[in-house]
Amino acid sequence: MENIDKFAYEIVKEINLARTKPKKYAKFLEEMLKYFDGNDLVYPEENININTNEGAEAYEEAIEYLYNSYPKPKLNLHLSLIKIANDFLNHSMKINYENIFKLNINDLIEKYGNFNGNFSKLMDFGGLTAKSIVTNLIVCDGEESRDYRNLIFDDDFRYIGVASKPHPDYKQFTVFMISENFKSLDPKNDIPIQISDKVNEEDEEDEEEENEEEENEEEGEEIENKNNYNDDIREDGVKRIKKIEQIKNINGKFTKVTKVIKTLDDGFVETEVFKEQI
Repeated sequence: MENIDKFAYEIVKEINLARTKPKKYAKFLEEMLKYFDGNDLVYPEENININTNEGAEAYEEAIEYLYNSYPKPKLNLHLSLIKIANDFLNHSMKINYENIFKLNINDLIEKYGNFNGNFSKLMDFGGLTAKSIVTNLIVCDGEESRDYRNLIFDDDFRYIGVASKPHPDYKQFTVFMISENFKSLDPKNDIPIQISDKVNEEDEEDEEEENEEEENEEEGEEIENKNNYNDDIREDGVKRIKKIEQIKNINGKFTKVTKVIKTLDDGFVETEVFKEQI
């Protein structure tokens, strides 16, 4: 992690958590719902106190998106993308908000190399913790297209660079550069920096407990609903489809939750969750 900003590292680690365990992130967002008062969100654990545009509705939509998502590959930090993000951030600090969106990053990209496939720039204004920044990207409050959410969950992206600094007007300003492939002018910068899942023993213990709870929960669902499996459906590229139905109490409302688990020919597993109030 030499020359890698610790906060940037934690942000990428948080993005990878959302990409690889979308269901876990959905549960975190569900926990935040009870801290809404109208459009105001006051979440003490992450010291979040903001007035949202859409209120809880945007978070509920993001939760549904995450429950319907399947795990994506982790992103690796890329030194050239970090340099591009830092240069963009430093330039942005000298101009006003409107002009930040007009900045052309082509010259910065050419300064460090070139890319093949997709390349995108993302920005967050105001997020003070890794979790709050990634939450902002996923929820996309006030953005109808939800472009940032779609980008950070894009299958094609493999590399990322992040830069973040305190901002006089927005408390914190964070810039992301994400790329499918990037070829640096300096080959040493192309060595990917993998993001570790754990930073200490406590994190490892928490993750082991969480995995055990999820396994127990899934086993319980399979036993309870074994007569609800539907293995007769066949689709191209799908080996097996399993359907589980449950009645759950969600936020005080009885809800029928249908989970469809698809085991694909290439070994990946897709999970879709449908909720219907009854």
